[in-house]
Order: sequence, then C-alpha cells, then structure tokens
Amino acid sequence: MKWSLVVVDEAQRMKNKSGKLQQTLHNFKWQQCVLLTGTPLQNNMTELWTLLNFVAPLTFPSASEFLQQYGDLHNQNQVKALQKSLSQFVLRRLKEDVEDSIPPKEETIIDVELTTKQKTYYRAIYDHNRDFFVHGYVKSGLGVTKVTNANKGPRLVNMEIQFRKCCNHPYLLEGVEEMEEGQGVKEVKDLSEHPLVTSSGKMVLLHKLLSKLKAEGHRVLIFSQFTMMLDLLEKYLKLAGFVYTRIDGSIRGNARDDAIQRFNDEKGDVFCFLLSTRAGGVGITLTSADTVIIFDSDWNPQVGVGAWLRA
Repeated sequence: MKWSLVVVDEAQRMKNKSGKLQQTLHNFKWQQCVLLTGTPLQNNMTELWTLLNFVAPLTFPSASEFLQQYGDLHNQNQVKALQKSLSQFVLRRLKEDVEDSIPPKEETIIDVELTTKQKTYYRAIYDHNRDFFVHGYVKSGLGVTKVTNANKGPRLVNMEIQFRKCCNHPYLLEGVEEMEEGQGVKEVKDLSEHPLVTSSGKMVLLHKLLSKLKAEGHRVLIFSQFTMMLDLLEKYLKLAGFVYTRIDGSIRGNARDDAIQRFNDEKGDVFCFLLSTRAGGVGITLTSADTVIIFDSDWNPQVGVGAWLRA
C-alpha cells in the first residue's frame, strides 16, 4: 500500500539512522512525507543530515559530503549556504506567526547556594572520603552522634554524576538519607524545618516557590533528570499536601494518558506535574500549566527547550 502523505511528529527522534523508528518508517511507501519538529538540530550536524536524507535521499545522499560542505557552522558563509540549501525543504513557523494571543514566555534563572550539609558532602566527594560516608556524623538534640552507614555510601567513581546528585539533594547519594534520618526525624511545626527541605538549597527555594504559586492559583510542571529526585519531590509534595501526578520512563500507555488527562482537566485539583526530562520533554501537551520549573538542567540545552515547550 502506498500512502498519499505521511506525517512524523517529534521527528528529532529519528536522528539515529539505524534507530528503530527510522527502520519502521522505511517499511512504508508514500508520495509525500512531512517531518514535524521544534529541534531539528540538537547535538551535531549529522542529526540534521539524517532528517534531510530521510525526506530527500537523492539531494542529501552522503553524510560525509554534507559535513564537508557545511562543517560545524563555524562561519557565516557556511550558515548562509546551509540556509539556502534548506529553503526548499524546511518551512519554519514560530508561535507568534500563527497565534499572537499567546503571552511571551518569561525565563528566570535563579542561582542557589548549597546548604552547609551539601557543602560537607560535596567536599567528601571531592576528597574521595569514603570513610565519611561509612561513618558519618549527624547533629541531634544530645550533641553530635556518629552513625554507621550499612550501605557503605556512594561509589565515588563517576564524580560528575555524584556532584550533580549532591547539588540537587544529598539524599540522592547512596545511603545518605538512611544515615541522616535513620534514627527518625523529630516532629517539626513547619515543613520548612523538615530535613528533606533544609538539606538542599534547591528544596528550600522550591518550598517557597510552590507555596506562593499555589496561593496565586498557578499550575506547575517540575522537570528533573533523575527519577530518584522525582521520588524525593513526590515525598515532599505528599508532606506539603499538594495534589500532584507524575510521568517518567516507567509509566506508559493508559497510565501515562490518565496522568496527562488528570492534569489538563480544568475542573481538577492537580497542582503539580512531576516529569522526567527525557520522558516528559517530548510528545505531550500540558497547556493547563503556566509555570515550568526545571529542577536540574540537562547538558544538552535543547532538552531544556523541549521541557519549556510543554506548557
């Protein structure tokens, strides 16, 4: 069977020529094909060539020739040459071109200082001080208590990831939450005094932000790279009494659709939507939200753009 038209949404997923999506689509025959994407170029020029080769293989037959001609767009001549070459294949439309009633997005970047506890763990990671994670010290009403961590602490191998975890929340480091709260958390009058909040500079800020946003009637998307961080955020939202829903890579099919529908229901009471950046950054529309919080940014800025576009 030959189709008159094939439309592929979120076409940036086809950037891998040997990927499953590309291989599946090659089984179809069509007269015309349209690729829809807001981010055709994410990491390198090879990804752009892969999309062009898919829709116009005779015009863009060779990746090596394409890269040789346009390189990494290091100079203005290469940019102009590429724009001219793409003009007959690419139709670009901005939101303001098709819908002028949408208010402009406002981006705010907030620098957050590490808490004293985060700095302590950060230094221990930097110094490869495994003994600190095995025999840590916590403050209690009776003074300073030595605590043995049965889990032996995090593996200080991939330092970059350990630093990122620490900057998000020290509880992401293996064994730290058990070590800090193993003897129980004393009752606090205000959630702002709970160790889950006070242990992380980002959580301190988030607690203040969400309280204000909730009072003003906003609806919020919160993105994180780490599903473990989503677990902590979920724990916080339960303690705060905020109604929420969640999507990550483990949530599929009907459960995923139900979560989206619950959040988009204008008569519903869902205040927060927790999403992993990879699973929730593409393929869904959450127009009920007016605020996006990117708890931790991806190394690839285009992934953050995908999260932005959900609202």
